[in-house]
Amino acid sequence: MKKCSQCAQYHRGRPPKQTYLQPFNAVVAVDITGRHPKSARGNEYIVTATCLFSRWAEAFPVRNHTAPTVARVLVEQLFTRFGVPKRILTDLGAEFQGQLFTEMCRRFEIDQVRTTAYEPRTNGQVERFHRTLNSMLGKSVQQNQRDWDDRLPYIMAAFRASRHESTKFTPNMMVFGRENRAPADLVLGPVQGESEQFDSADDYVFELQSKLREAHQLARSHLRTAAERRKETYDTKVKRAVFDVGQWVWYLVPRKFVGRYPKWTRNYQGPYPVIKVISPADYLIQRNRRAVPIVVHGDKLKPCYGDTPASWIVDQSAGADNSTSTRAGQGGAISTASANDVQPRTRQPARRRRPAIEASGEEDVDGGRMRPVRERRLPGRFADFSM
Repeated sequence: MKKCSQCAQYHRGRPPKQTYLQPFNAVVAVDITGRHPKSARGNEYIVTATCLFSRWAEAFPVRNHTAPTVARVLVEQLFTRFGVPKRILTDLGAEFQGQLFTEMCRRFEIDQVRTTAYEPRTNGQVERFHRTLNSMLGKSVQQNQRDWDDRLPYIMAAFRASRHESTKFTPNMMVFGRENRAPADLVLGPVQGESEQFDSADDYVFELQSKLREAHQLARSHLRTAAERRKETYDTKVKRAVFDVGQWVWYLVPRKFVGRYPKWTRNYQGPYPVIKVISPADYLIQRNRRAVPIVVHGDKLKPCYGDTPASWIVDQSAGADNSTSTRAGQGGAISTASANDVQPRTRQPARRRRPAIEASGEEDVDGGRMRPVRERRLPGRFADFSM
């Protein structure tokens, strides 16, 4: 069954756990949630940002999630208020991969970290925040669900005033060094003994710095304990699998296609060769000779035991005459290229064809006749427009 390509490509359920959990350093995670019901103000999406250390979260309603909209929200609502982060964690959405977002990160000297395809666990903190946000919105919106953007600021205020399980502090305490005054304080009155008096601004700054240092030190200890506990629980269920350079593998793509029954879809694609190992859990594979190599997570791969296609990777030691490679043997390893000889191919810009002269039948320099290029004309309805 492992050698049958149809059986190897069919898979149901969650991907297998084949790599150990790798903790992240403190970054700001950004994501998009939606499409939500269109509100009375025309908003349908939410741009979310979460600090992985303080657990401070922001949610901004927007009408669309294009790159200009997302960049403007981050700069005007996040960077101008809290400063520019050193690192940003995003997924592979089109709004985060375009030239505009890349240029924004370059100008602000932000290191953009991306998740691998179909691996939301890499951005698990903000994904978990989405679950909490949706549950809070679902309990507060009206029946028609058109007022969710009006409720969003109050929900975020309640979230930031709640004690987080990992840090043992509220996000307000982690960022401001104090708890914000809430409507409940107006009803119940201030707590006795909490009023503080400072003789000067220097005393206030010194006291605030002392509180923040103490809170952050305790939060680091609590976060370290929580991370170790999660890693130990996760790693006990991992069946370790390691892939070598040159090995042929199947690539899991859990994508749903329109017009296809999902229970009949073969989710594994390939087989493809591994051309680079990116420690500790990622790999670089190439789909064909002209394809751009892609980075995939180790949980999305499994070895190919059947017949594999002829490799497009040429053995450098065989000389220029050996332009084709042999078929991989059983086990899926490329037999003609070593680990040091594998070089990923980059996408070359498309060359524009020049129009051919059909009457004279001229030929190209290479001897092949050039294809004619269709002339682009303006539609008739735009005839009165001045271009």
